[in-house]
Amino acid sequence: MPEPLILTTTVGSYPTPAWLEGMPTEEERSDATRVVFNIQRPAGIDLPHDGALYRCDPEHPPTHGHTGCFV
Repeated sequence: MPEPLILTTTVGSYPTPAWLEGMPTEEERSDATRVVFNIQRPAGIDLPHDGALYRCDPEHPPTHGHTGCFV
């Protein structure tokens, strides 16, 4: 694989997959984490991360559940 144009070691927040929105189960969150990791690894990310998928709170849609970031 050629070296990327911009070296990236980790990803902060990752977009929540549409199929995960709503009231996800633990199994769905685990599946989403696996998908995010499997996208990041081939892209050369050194430290794959769940992309804050576990920080989501469907009870607070205005901030997509990231209330701790905006308060």
